[in-house]
Formats: sequence, C-alpha cells, structure tokens
Amino acid sequence: MKKYQFLILILFLTCCNSKKDSNLFIINGVIKGDVPKYIYLEYNNIKDSALVLNGKFKFEGKVLRPTESNFYVYGTSAMIDDYFYIENNAIDIEITIEKKIVSKTEVDFIKVNAVTGSETENIRNNFKAFERQYNKDENWNDLLYNKLNKIIEQNPNNPYSIYLLDQENWKRTLSKKQLLYLYQKFDTSFLSNKDVETIRAFSDPEGDIKIGNKIADFQLLNTSNKMIKTQDFRGKILLIDFWASWCVPCREQNPEMLKVFTEYKNKGFSFLAVSLDKKRSKWIEAIKKDKLTWENVVDILAFQGKIAARYRVTAIPINFLVDKNGILIAKDITSTDLSIYLENNLK
Repeated sequence: MKKYQFLILILFLTCCNSKKDSNLFIINGVIKGDVPKYIYLEYNNIKDSALVLNGKFKFEGKVLRPTESNFYVYGTSAMIDDYFYIENNAIDIEITIEKKIVSKTEVDFIKVNAVTGSETENIRNNFKAFERQYNKDENWNDLLYNKLNKIIEQNPNNPYSIYLLDQENWKRTLSKKQLLYLYQKFDTSFLSNKDVETIRAFSDPEGDIKIGNKIADFQLLNTSNKMIKTQDFRGKILLIDFWASWCVPCREQNPEMLKVFTEYKNKGFSFLAVSLDKKRSKWIEAIKKDKLTWENVVDILAFQGKIAARYRVTAIPINFLVDKNGILIAKDITSTDLSIYLENNLK
C-alpha cells in the first residue's frame, strides 16, 4: 500500500510542477563571443538580471501575452535585431556578444542566433522567410494579403499579428479595404490597450480625440504622490502637454510655454504636463532643471499605457487645449497661438 501511495505522490508532484511551469517563461540561454559576468532582460517595463556561468544563464518570469523583450549588458550595448518575443513556455536561446568601438566608445553588440520554444518567434521567422522568397513576385500583394489573413486567423490575439498589419499599413502595400477586413479579425478581448488603440486608430484615426468632443478624463500621481484628475481643472482653460525628460524638442519648448503660463495662470488658465518617463528620478530632475511651475504628473507605462493609447500619442511633444467644460478646442498648439487664444478668451 505504501508503494502505491509513493507512486501517487510522485505523480501529484509531477503534475503540479508541470502546471507551474506552463504559467511561466523559462529562458535557458547560451552566450558566444565576449561573455559578460551578468546579462539583463527587459520586457513590459520590467528589468531582470542573471549571473552568467560558463557562458550560460537563466531567466524565469510571467507574461500575460507574447511580449517583446531584449537583452543588454553593463555599459553600452545594443541589440542587432532590436528585440525577440517571449511567452510562457520553456525557451532556449543562443546569442553572440561582440565588442566594437563606435565613436571611441566600446559597444557590446548583441545578436540573437537562435530561439526555440517561442511560437511567436516561429511565426516571425516564417514570415521573414516568406517575405524574402516572394516579395519580388508580380502577384506579391495577393500573396501578402493571403499570408496575413492566415496568420491573423490562426493568431487573432497575438501582438505580433497586429505589428505585422501595422507595418503594412505604413508601407501602403495593401488597400484600405483589405486592411480593414484584416483588422476586424482580431480578438480584442485579449489584446493590450496599445494594440486595441492601434486597431481603432486605423478605422477612425482621431477616435475620441476630435475637436469639439469631450476629452477622455484620466488621473495620475504628481511629484508629491497626490492623485491629480483632469476633472479638477473644470472651469478653467487647460493645456494637457505630453512630454518626457529625454525628449529634446519637449525641453526646448518649455521656456516659451512657461512665459505663457506665468502670464495667464491667475486669469483662468491651467497647465497639466504628462510625462512619459519610465524613470521617476529623471522626470523630477528635469522638472527642477527646467523650473516647471505647472502641475506635473507621470505615467511610467509611457507609450504602452492606456492614457497615451487613448490620446493617440505616438510621438512627443504633443498637446491638447481643453475649454472650461472639458471640450477639446485645439491640438498641438504653439506657444504663440496659445498666447493669442488666451488673450482673446480670458478677458
């Protein structure tokens, strides 16, 4: 009897371990070339590190959907192919790291040689091979349309499917009718805010962010960790400005905007600066250096966040001028035009 109990216990533990592993990604990696002491993995605003022993490393984690990720090492490094996809599975990966001098700076170039265990990477490699083989054919448009249709039908909730279609949208290879048909095949219940907004942006480029529409209200923490709501500014004309500490054009426009804000802040005008910085310390440092006296909030999810997606923020700086009732009256207004508008409407 004890023998059977022991066998049952082994089966139970095996099942439990199998179930646990299926909910995680486990990356087993091998490094060739210039092997570092540590290697770092970045995905979904998460940064993880692993010790490299005998040219091997291991990462474990969990993602909600196939997710773009990249490696980097201490110092200056760059991924040659930008990123690769991870998903909750056992993934084997081989990379090469090669040191090169670029503009007198030593850079570690990281190249992914092979990935197994990531179904999304398989789809990606298959599409690249298809593109290389057929993109010179006379009937390339028809071949591409049928290929994308098959990929989306088989992977309706995979972010890579959306990425592919978004790329073809920019290339203008397919007709708008074909693209719209393909976009409608996605299962949006499993997609991220960014991916859903990508689909919405194609069928309706302005979405809710149209002149004359009420804005999408949101709330974020300011520098004092106080929750600031857009509704708090009702009764005043409000400029919502999306920026970041690393954005040079954003920083360059701050002095002129500050002049306008200083002149009209006591006359019914408010300014809400929404930072897309991922590092809070960099954000606060920029506020102090630029002497920004208006209300500052931050969304560390940056371009991946719901707010940037809802406002269709794909590049910064960009701003939205809102009237006293929360109605959008202008987009991407200059400091000069803003000053003229306030002069005429705040008497």
